[in-house]
Parts: sequence; structure tokens; C-alpha cells
Amino acid sequence: NTERVQLGSIVRFRRTYLEGGEEQRETWEMVGYGELNVQNKKVSYNSPLAQALIGLEIGDTRQVTTPRGMAEYEVLGLYENMEEATE
Repeated sequence: NTERVQLGSIVRFRRTYLEGGEEQRETWEMVGYGELNVQNKKVSYNSPLAQALIGLEIGDTRQVTTPRGMAEYEVLGLYENMEEATE
């Protein structure tokens, strides 16, 4: 799905820590339970990261409490495959 983050989505996002302003950009695929593969950037749909992103559309933001403090997530893009996402 390239309209809204859900199971199976490949999503590029920006995470900004509100205290200190540190910013990270990452791309992950939302996969089913047991398919987690950190090396291949696959995160389980029930993980805290996936839960922060699921339901958002491109341009949407959500603030989430993380172990490092409050962070804002912004969806930058949704892709059909990982090759597209890394171009």
C-alpha cells in the first residue's frame, strides 16, 4: 500500500527527538510477526516503531514517547519495493 502505512508497507520516515532536535531518516518494511529482520530493514507490525507509523499517510506526523524521550515521526514516502525506496 502506497497510500497509508500498514502491514506490508515500505515507509521512509523522519524521526526528530523533540529534546535536542536530533533527526534521523530511515526506511523500513512493516512485516508480520516472526518476519523481523533488522539487517534487511524489516520490522514487525506490532513493534513500537511500526505502531508509531501505522495508519499515517505521506506528510502525516505523530508524536510518540520513546526510551530517549518524545519523538515526532513524519512519513516522507511509501514505496512498492525497497529498491524504489533507496533511489
